[in-house]
Amino acid sequence: RRVLNISVRTPMAPAEERGMVWGPTGQFPFISSFYEYLLPHEKSRMAYLGWVGHAYINALARRPVQGQGIFVSGPPGVGKSMNSQGILSPLFGGCADGAAYLHGKDSFGGELFESYLVRSDDNGLFTDPRTRAMAAEKIKALVANSEQRVHAKFRMPTLMPWFGRVVVTTNCDPDSLSQLPELTTSLEGKISLFRTGDVPCPELALGREWVE
Repeated sequence: RRVLNISVRTPMAPAEERGMVWGPTGQFPFISSFYEYLLPHEKSRMAYLGWVGHAYINALARRPVQGQGIFVSGPPGVGKSMNSQGILSPLFGGCADGAAYLHGKDSFGGELFESYLVRSDDNGLFTDPRTRAMAAEKIKALVANSEQRVHAKFRMPTLMPWFGRVVVTTNCDPDSLSQLPELTTSLEGKISLFRTGDVPCPELALGREWVE
């Protein structure tokens, strides 16, 4: 079976310069500062940037491969949504809001697979054991299956190759953390959980204005 790819989504073009420098004296001081505050522990930050780099390089080459989904947990106002909507979305040529799909309120979800990035931001999705189990199965299917069931409205459902990425953000209070899917062995190796820092980047407000 052959599938014609008619996607018009295009990742952001890479910089032409070589030898880009990280930090305040480099070519992207805001991005550097933002991530040093968002993920202050270097090991976590390097793991996250490796996840982004792996996804971006393959998307840019139009040879996407499977990868992990990620959860980013932290206090309000540190830039979790800024990260997914203001940085990752432009980087990957746009994103789709997967909250209703993961919550079981959208049985179609056809528009999700037009994007490389599916996100869900602080929506209180997984509020009971049944919903958590359903969300866990959907996330597992998104990150582990090479084909997804696509059901656009007024059309017959079909299976389509999709190798995108899933990003879910949540606050870090007990109620919010209890909303995460249970980390069972079936999800092992399929998702990564990142804990943000508690202090926002000083330039975060400027970054939000830049995105808007």
